[in-house]
Order: sequence, then C-alpha cells, then structure tokens
Amino acid sequence: MWIKRKKKDPKVRNLNKILTKNMVLLISIVLGITAVIVSIIEYRNIEKKALADLEKICVQIGDNVDLQIYQLDTITLNSINSNDLAYTLDYYVETARNDAYNHISARQHLVALLTSLKGFDYSIRQLNVYSTKDMGYGIGDYLGAISDYSSSDWYKETMLAGGLKHVLIGDLDEGGGLKEGDTYYSISRTYYNIYYHPVGTIEARKYYSEVFRSAIQNNYAYDPDVFIYDETGKLVFPLNADVTAADYYDLGQEQHSTVYNSSSFFPDHIFSYDMPHSNYRIVLYVESTNFLTPIMESLKVIALFFIAIYIAALLAARGIAKGISRPIRDIYHFLLKKDSSNQYETLNMQATGIREIDKLARSVDEYISTSKTQMNTLLGLQQQEIQAEMLALQSQMNPHFLYNSLACIEEMSRQGMNDAVAIMVKDISTMLRAISSNKEQVISIEEELDLCDMYLECLRYRFGEDLTYEFDVEDKLLDYYIPKLCIQLLVENAIKSITSGPLPWHICVHGYMEGDNWFIEVIDSGAGFGEEVDRNLRKQMDSILETGVLPSLKIEGMGILNIFIRFYLLDGITFLFDFGNNADGGAFVKVGRSIEKSVKITK
Repeated sequence: MWIKRKKKDPKVRNLNKILTKNMVLLISIVLGITAVIVSIIEYRNIEKKALADLEKICVQIGDNVDLQIYQLDTITLNSINSNDLAYTLDYYVETARNDAYNHISARQHLVALLTSLKGFDYSIRQLNVYSTKDMGYGIGDYLGAISDYSSSDWYKETMLAGGLKHVLIGDLDEGGGLKEGDTYYSISRTYYNIYYHPVGTIEARKYYSEVFRSAIQNNYAYDPDVFIYDETGKLVFPLNADVTAADYYDLGQEQHSTVYNSSSFFPDHIFSYDMPHSNYRIVLYVESTNFLTPIMESLKVIALFFIAIYIAALLAARGIAKGISRPIRDIYHFLLKKDSSNQYETLNMQATGIREIDKLARSVDEYISTSKTQMNTLLGLQQQEIQAEMLALQSQMNPHFLYNSLACIEEMSRQGMNDAVAIMVKDISTMLRAISSNKEQVISIEEELDLCDMYLECLRYRFGEDLTYEFDVEDKLLDYYIPKLCIQLLVENAIKSITSGPLPWHICVHGYMEGDNWFIEVIDSGAGFGEEVDRNLRKQMDSILETGVLPSLKIEGMGILNIFIRFYLLDGITFLFDFGNNADGGAFVKVGRSIEKSVKITK
C-alpha cells in the first residue's frame, strides 16, 4: 500500500549547512576572481618589467660596443690631426735610404708620437701609420717597420674613402707580421696635407672579442640572441651567424616589435637600438619560450599560493560555520522570548572561545545594561539640566543687585538724573529679558559681551569710579557661540570677589585665539582663590568628568561650577576650562572650545 510522505518544510534548514554552503561558495567566487585578477595584473607587471629590462639590455650592449668603437676611432681622428705625425713620418721615409743615423732618430721620434697618440688604453692592440710611399711603422702587438701594403684591398678601400673611416674585421696577418688567427677590429683613415693631397694612412686595431665583449658574454636574463649590423645592413656580430642580413635588420626598424612564432603560438620579441657614434644597429631576438618561462614560473607560485589559501579557507569555513551556528541560535531564542516584563534581563551566556560570538553576546548584555542606564541617566540629566538652568537664572540677578539698583534709581530720581535713570531701567529690563528667556541655550559672544557691559554699567552707577573694567576680545571671536550668561556669571563672581577687598577694583574680559581653540578669560584684581576653595572646586570637577554625575548645586557660591557644568552638558569632556591665581595678584577663570566645534553650533 503506497503512502504519501509528508514533505519537509523547505524553509526549515540547518544553520550549519547554510553557513558552510554559502561560505564555500563565497570563498570560491572571491578567491577565483582574485586569483584571475592577481594573475593578470602580475603577468602584465612581469611582462612590462621584462620588456623594459630587455630594452635596457639592448641599449647597454649597444652603448658598450659603441664606446669601444668610439675609443678606437678617437685614436685615428687624433692621429690624422697631428701635424707632428705627418712631418715625422715624412722625415722617417726620406732618411731611410741614405741617412741611417737620422733615420734611427726619426724612427724613435715616430715611436714616441705613436705611443703618445695610443695613450694608456691597453685595449688598443695596434696603432699603425702608413705613408703613400709603401713604408710605415706600427706599435702594439707588432712593433716595427711595415711595407708591401699598398696593394692590399683594405689600403685601397681606405684611400678611396676620402678621409672617412674604413672598418675591417678579420685575421689581419698581412702587413706587419701580426699573430696568425687573431681576429681584429680595425679602423683606418687617410690623412691629407694642406693641399688635400694624401700623405698617409693611420690604422688603429682592437681585438674583435674586446670590441664585442658585452655581446659575447651573453649571460643576460631571457637568453636573448644578439646581432649587430653596420649601416648597410651587413652583419658584423656574430661573424659566423646562421642568418642573412635581411633576417633581423629590417625587423629592427622599431625599438620593439614582435614576430609570430608558429611553434609556440606566442610572439617572439625583437628589440633594436641604433648606436649614435658607429651607426651600427643592435638587434636582440628573444624567443617566446625564453620570454614566457620566467613569467610562468612566477605565476605558478601565485597559483600554488591561492590553492593553499582555498583549501585552508574551506576547512576554516566548515569549523567556523559549526562554531557560529550554536551560539547564534542561543542568542536568537533569547531575543525571541523577551517582552516588556523582562526587557532588562541580560543574556549571561558562557564564553565560547570565539571572539566575534563572545563580543556579540557581551554587546547584547551591554546594550541591555546601557539601555537601562541611559534611561535612568536621561531622566537624571533632564532633572540636572533643569536644576542647573534654574540655579543659573536665580544666581544672575540676586536680591542684593535688584535692591541696590532700585535704591540707586530712587536716589538719582530725587537728584533729577532722569537720563541716567532711564538708561539704567532700560539696561536692567534688557538683562531681565535675556535672563528669563529659556528658548536658547547658547548665545553669540558678541551678545554675551553686550549683556556684561550693561551689567557692569549698572554697577558703575553704584560704585562710581571705584570700579573700572575693560573688554579685550578679538573680533574673530564675536561670531562664535557660548552658553548663555556664561561670561556675565563669571564677571558677577569676580565682582563679589573684588568688592570685598581694597580699592581700586578692576575687571578685564580677555578673548583670544590660540592654535585651533578660542578662549574667554575673566581676570580680576581681587584676593584670588583660597586653597580650600581651589581644592574643592577641582575635586568636584574631576568627579563630574570621571562619573558623569552632576552634584546638587546651591544658589550661593556656585558660579564657576555652574559654568563648568553647562559646558559639560553641552560638549561632554571636549571643552577647555581652567582657573587660578595670577602671579601679580588677582584671579582668572578661562573657558574655551575648539574652533571647529564652535562653528558647527547653531542657535
């Protein structure tokens, strides 16, 4: 009997398998894409570096060969421009037939001149000078007279060159008894007298292996084949190369070009460089296999690295998924059962040894505890803020100030000082209006200074010339904002201090910028802070910064602490506050804020 089985709910799946599957898929995609991108980038970087290195090698070999030829050619140029050499050679030839003594002297002089022209460059193996009368002399590998050269092909070609250099490469064993089998690189030039008649020929030689040493010692990366051609396209290095002149000379028209290689299906690279002095062209031919082998070896290392990472990531993914699923499920059920009756109950889950899970569990507990604390703190802060504002309001215009002001107004009215009475009543009304307005917690420094000025002018009616004051505030500070009645309360606090002491009484409000901060400083000429007052104030301020709990304030004696608390409520602990005694007497209270934070404050 067939019974239809109940299908499993497709929505209910094992968290461990879900995590494992998705993490494996993610790791495969990310590592696969990363491996491809890194391989492409690395291939292009290595290829670019390889091409740059080969270009440098091509130029380096070319410059080395060109330098050897330049040194050799310089000898010939210096020689054909030497008048002494032409004169001495002519004298040497003329005295050879009938004046043995002068002939020896002329030979010695000739040797000295040739030695001087050859210099201390020991790579110059031979320097020969030939007269048009089939008589010459040489120094170097061969030292002695030279004759029977006028019929040589190289000599005829040199004479036909008309003073231009003639290059000959080979076993130059004729005309001087040179070592048989030595391959030389020879440059010869014909030199002329002032009537442009040929006088003789100068020839300088180096070993072929010396001139092309940098090309012969081919120990460069990517094993390039080196070919050097003269300006006609004739191959001058290597001498026995199995290539024709057209094979690579025409392909070297550009600094870098490629040729398709049918065997490897990759392009072979050709680099060329035209030597500035010799007009030779050097061509480096790099087969694709030699070029790609180092690149592929580098890419193999990258591939193995990514494979190792992939295997390790798979194993880690399985373990992480298994470890994550259990505590996550516990946290989920804990959050699911929470309601209004136990909203502040904490998780209190045991440590799992997984940093992220433990952090999440602690964060849940901390969030619940913080929510409870913040709720209590918010209520307390609201009460403290109301208390601070009320106490600040009550402390600004104390009964003594009102009584004294009214007494002054009564006395001035009897004396007929109607204008002064009107000004004083207006100032008191303005101050009362500003104090009683609780719509704004901050006020511009300029507006605050106006209130302070009104307050001090009212006191001037009471104290007369015994009280003096000044405002020294930079104009740049006037647009910044400050807690309302902050400066006025500091000024009133200073008035209380100085009026209990000897005359004269003086108050200064100083505002300035220093670095990235601005400061307002109230300075008085009173007796200053006592040690006990100073200690108690600092103790209360430190307690507020450490605990965040605001003290219960009193109306009397709380001016400085009031200002401190109002800045704390506004800025946290980022405001600047200081007080103390001046060295020359009196006290100061300084408040400040960062310029950046002040600019962002709005009404």
